[in-house]
Amino acid sequence: MIETNKIYDEDCRETIGRMDNDSIDCLVTSPPYWALRDYGEEAVAIWDSNNGCLHEWGNDIDAVGDIRFRGENSKVGANKSFGKDYKPHNSMFCKKCGAWRGSLGLEPDFNLYIKHLCDIFEMFKPKLKKTGTIWVNLGDTYASGTRDNNFKPDQTRLNSKEGKYIGDWHEQPNRKLKNYPAKSLCLIPQRFEIEMVNRGWIYRNEIIWHKPNCMPSSVKDRFTVDFEKVCFFVKSPKYYFEQQEEKAIERIGRMKNLATEKTFGGKSQISGNANREGRIWISNGKRNKRCVWTLPTQPNSDEHFAIYPDKLIETPIKAGCPEGGIVYDPFGGSGTTAEVSIRLGRKFIVSEINSEYVYEIAEKRIRLHQDQLSLVA
Repeated sequence: MIETNKIYDEDCRETIGRMDNDSIDCLVTSPPYWALRDYGEEAVAIWDSNNGCLHEWGNDIDAVGDIRFRGENSKVGANKSFGKDYKPHNSMFCKKCGAWRGSLGLEPDFNLYIKHLCDIFEMFKPKLKKTGTIWVNLGDTYASGTRDNNFKPDQTRLNSKEGKYIGDWHEQPNRKLKNYPAKSLCLIPQRFEIEMVNRGWIYRNEIIWHKPNCMPSSVKDRFTVDFEKVCFFVKSPKYYFEQQEEKAIERIGRMKNLATEKTFGGKSQISGNANREGRIWISNGKRNKRCVWTLPTQPNSDEHFAIYPDKLIETPIKAGCPEGGIVYDPFGGSGTTAEVSIRLGRKFIVSEINSEYVYEIAEKRIRLHQDQLSLVA
């Protein structure tokens, strides 16, 4: 049985398997990005297993792709560094059934990563209410690359407690893949979006998270990446959505007729006017929120390197989950989704496979809001 306002220290597939159908209002998460971090032995799981198979594991990983992690900013779990030819520990295939043993995000091929990620959402689909929404923050990865090891990040953007750099993962070199162009983006978000739609999800918005304080880059043969995506999916054409507004910016254009009153959900929301010059404005000073959200990255003092800012998920939770509804995060990490859900008057369920994050980071953050609850199941 699944209880709300709990952090479940386990693989998200175990948590999802115990959920009731049509019980969750909203999913908000940021899964491990492909080929960028190893979260340690605790994150290792078995994928694509043939039930009943007595697995015989073999390290056939080189036959699929040459894995190469480099750079001074790479981490194993919280504090270990990758060697330049490091291969993820205990990542191997079953010689009998073809199952893969390893951590989500460290698959030797991005196609396998996309399959595993979409399989999780497929498993979750019946648990989501028909009116439910899904919001997924996902970044891209370069197939290969080099990094100037003498590069010194801006000292003002170091983690003051541990001295570890918090920045844009795009700049961390990763895998050299066979049969894939060197230095090319792998198009991970696009591949994920297409596969989700192929599996029947309705893709409502592609949201751009613009980071005005993105990680400085030493690269000279391309532009510095200063954004990530948030993918907004729904299960059915009729779903819960509370319109979110933002400050209106005057727009200039010609109109044949004066702007008329707009309605949303049967309720008047905004009205527009136009003057003789064709300038269009919104009379209450607000407009429907746009798809480019400019939000700075948010430093943190804990041993977790994949924290999205609170404000990034405030809008999805307000828009996609009714007050008192349940928000689920299958990759809970430091507990940001849980903390924001509590603050916004929603319930939460969180899964996190890494016990270190659960007991040392997430639980501590949530207890600031709910001392009376026993959070860890």
